[in-house]
Amino acid sequence: MKKLLSLLLAGSMLILPLLTGCDAGKPADTTTTTATTETPAPEEPKVSYDSITIGGVDLSQYQIVYAADEYSRVKRNYPDSFEYGDTHYDRIIAEELAATLESMTGVAVPVVSDTKAKTDHEILIGKTSRPQSNTNKSGLSDVYTYRISMLEGKLCINGGSAGATYHALDALYKDFANQNSKDVQIPDGLAMENTADLITVACVGDSITEGYGCSSGLYCSYPVILQRILWKDYIIYNYGVSGKTMREDLNDAYIKTGAYTNMLNGARDADITLIMLGTNDSNRDQNWNANSTAKFEEGYRNLLNAIKKRNPDMTYFLMNCPVYGGNDAFGSKTVRDLQKELTETLIGEGWDLHFYDMYSYTKNVITLKNFPDKLHPGDKGYGMLANGVAEMLEEYRATEE
Repeated sequence: MKKLLSLLLAGSMLILPLLTGCDAGKPADTTTTTATTETPAPEEPKVSYDSITIGGVDLSQYQIVYAADEYSRVKRNYPDSFEYGDTHYDRIIAEELAATLESMTGVAVPVVSDTKAKTDHEILIGKTSRPQSNTNKSGLSDVYTYRISMLEGKLCINGGSAGATYHALDALYKDFANQNSKDVQIPDGLAMENTADLITVACVGDSITEGYGCSSGLYCSYPVILQRILWKDYIIYNYGVSGKTMREDLNDAYIKTGAYTNMLNGARDADITLIMLGTNDSNRDQNWNANSTAKFEEGYRNLLNAIKKRNPDMTYFLMNCPVYGGNDAFGSKTVRDLQKELTETLIGEGWDLHFYDMYSYTKNVITLKNFPDKLHPGDKGYGMLANGVAEMLEEYRATEE
């Protein structure tokens, strides 16, 4: 089980700014602020070493090599979808490693693409074209595992996911510190494998979660974009199924899908479940009454209890129905109000449950112009939706810290 609070590693947070409404026309703040004279807190001492030797060779003789951006070929086809999140993960990791090594030693290690000529001494980040990278990555068991090895004079750093590769650096720095010396050595026989603590998020929902209406479910659904935004610290799974409902008495109940079964099977390893179901419920039952409300609450409670049996420590976010540009058939106000009231009731009963007003966010920030069919976002809309959810998750993480 990957606990959320164990994930707050120094330097690894990716806090995104809170989206606010447009400030156009807002009067300037004329409040006078009195400067304080408090003594600033002392900076934490920086870790420094006299030397770092890799395979018997000084760090200054090395270059850091990163793999090509795995999304470079598809970005041109889906520009709106790739507006959020820099996907050149290995380059980012390589540059952060170089900056850290320079702060530790004063040595500026060159950072180059794997398209550059090979040298005898290289630190390889990710799936480079060098054969040692492929050897090191082979057999990594899952998305959480990383491996650091010295192979033929090259220091290879690989993970089962970009986030695992990123957090392999934490293990490397820890190894430096454990040597308790000003002269750090990485021996020829180094072989280090472990698991990164990544926050695992399950996205439960209907077509808006699955990605209906986007150019490619593989690249443009909101959970996929969310993964690209939060890649350093999160693993995101998409369990959305088009046309499904929260209520179990309706023909298209989510609980009857294979995605539901897969979600439950993965619940033991998840930290957060995002739930966005209800848009189709009001369409299936357009004569909503007290019995409809009771059935909706029953379905929601059954879903939560089924997850809780697999993982008692799960954190839940209920996202109400997004905006709909037609009549009240999809995601009616009645259902949206019920979702909020039900969240408040369950929180009062002790559930670790949080409410996210997806309706207001989609209506006021994304706006209906980014919903081509008035019900489903297009590529740009899904990107904005993912960005809003990313901000929500990071705000929650900052609060927990």
